[in-house]
Amino acid sequence: MPAVNYTPHVDDPANALNAAELNGPIDELSRALEKIKDGSKAMSAPDITSFANSLHDHSNVAKGGPVEGTDIASTGASNGQVLSPLGWVTVPVAPMLFRRGFGIRKLSAGTILIGAGEVVVDGTVVQKATQTVLDLATAADWIGAATHESASMWIHVYANAAGNLKLHDWCPYSSVPSAFVCEMRIAQATWTGAAGLGYNSLSLVYDDGAGGNPANEANIQPGMLLGVYSDSGYTLGRGKGASAAAAETTLSFARITAVDTATNTLTLEADHRIAMVDNDYLTVIQAGMPIYRQESATWYRWLGAVFNNASSDLDAAHASHRHHYNFQEVGDTTTASTTMVAASTGGTVSLLTMGGDVEVSAHGAAISAGANQWTHFETSVDGAAPTPTANEGFLRAYNPDAAGANRAVPIDFTRLFVGLLPGTHEFQLKMRISAGTGSTFYSTFHCQLFAREPGNNGLGY
Repeated sequence: MPAVNYTPHVDDPANALNAAELNGPIDELSRALEKIKDGSKAMSAPDITSFANSLHDHSNVAKGGPVEGTDIASTGASNGQVLSPLGWVTVPVAPMLFRRGFGIRKLSAGTILIGAGEVVVDGTVVQKATQTVLDLATAADWIGAATHESASMWIHVYANAAGNLKLHDWCPYSSVPSAFVCEMRIAQATWTGAAGLGYNSLSLVYDDGAGGNPANEANIQPGMLLGVYSDSGYTLGRGKGASAAAAETTLSFARITAVDTATNTLTLEADHRIAMVDNDYLTVIQAGMPIYRQESATWYRWLGAVFNNASSDLDAAHASHRHHYNFQEVGDTTTASTTMVAASTGGTVSLLTMGGDVEVSAHGAAISAGANQWTHFETSVDGAAPTPTANEGFLRAYNPDAAGANRAVPIDFTRLFVGLLPGTHEFQLKMRISAGTGSTFYSTFHCQLFAREPGNNGLGY
């Protein structure tokens, strides 16, 4: 390796180093590297004394040097601290969400295979070097040592800090393994969960269940999540949708936007769609993806889920990490109805979901026979009346004049249905005409209806 020589240039020539003094160390380093390269000289690792010379001594912590591994315990450091020139300083530490491996799949009709992996559970790194098989019929493979196997349900897989992998029929409810920020009850005497009586309410009044103030209410902050349950064990999520029934597989969370402890009032983000009932049990948790649940004083981290179908056969195509989707080609439909009606053959698509949000899209074209006519389109779920109004529709195709009669107008829209319960849902394309007749476009390629539930990559709902 040839040496690179430099000519010094300084403002004070009287005190300048000459070229030989400046380039001497460079030449020496070049010769040493050549010897290492040709194998005639070995390179040893530096020790702590290598950081000291006649001009600079950084051989210990007091002199700004590195900390020996054996000395860290004596410095008084604790979890959540880092070393700075001024000593140990506490800094915020995010919850550890690390996970690698632990892929979940069907092994047989009643067994689940969990691959090797490692994951942080309640601050402990859990490692599995080999795969694990859990049997739905084996009580010891379930949290609580009692099987809850049933048809048409999601089977959830959990890990605890002791390294045990277990099954459960209930989903996770907390983003971190810790006690709730606050626990309380709804104090709204007339609420039944119906529209105008607790459903999708923008605010609520709470108490401790006996008319008093809950403990720890001062810890509630905007941005936290409010969980709504019908039982004191926080296992039966209230559910979403007008008059929704409680369901143990349902998570019902609303984001808190403001809190007034003087009046015991919480303000909630719009469109949570929870059917809240008087005296429902409330929990406040830190915002984040729910991946933990506690059973018998033990925190379990959620790894994923597989659907057990109506024949009690685990469905390999329906695991929590997968995207779930289905589509139909809609048969050509002509209608004179001025109220929403279902499109003909293929106008309905079914999708098995984990619960949560589903995207529904319609793509194609429409025609109307007369001038100044609107053809309205909408999608509905489980036969529910379309919104925002029964006849307005989500998209309209307009024919401005008679000269344009029967010309094709593209239709392309996507709706997001939120807060759906786990299970199978039916999504339907609906249409109407303002006057005369309207149709989906007659062509070789018919209108397409597509439903999709995004995969959650093992993090939940």
